[in-house]
Amino acid sequence: MAELVIGISENNQTIPVSVGDSIRIVLHQNAASSGFEWGVAGFSDNILTFDGRRIEQGSGNGIGSGQQDVVFRFQANHEGAGFVDLGLSRGDPKVSSNFKFRVDLDIST
Repeated sequence: MAELVIGISENNQTIPVSVGDSIRIVLHQNAASSGFEWGVAGFSDNILTFDGRRIEQGSGNGIGSGQQDVVFRFQANHEGAGFVDLGLSRGDPKVSSNFKFRVDLDIST
């Protein structure tokens, strides 16, 4: 079982995953100054488990640098075609996302 790290460069891509793999999606946000935050808009809950969202300090330096890394964790539980949709918004990411991130997952044994 592996841990796959997925970032913005994989947006709209299909990623091969094995059952049992941990999926870690890392995206940047600057919520302190912009108010925009990443949130889960949807995912294939029949084959994936959402294991949580965590905020980490980003790599930006200097005054006003509020960049953060947002880490979403999922677990691949079953074979099949799945997806994760995330939205960057000031409200509900399912409704008012200004920017969307999607990754399709091809889960096999």
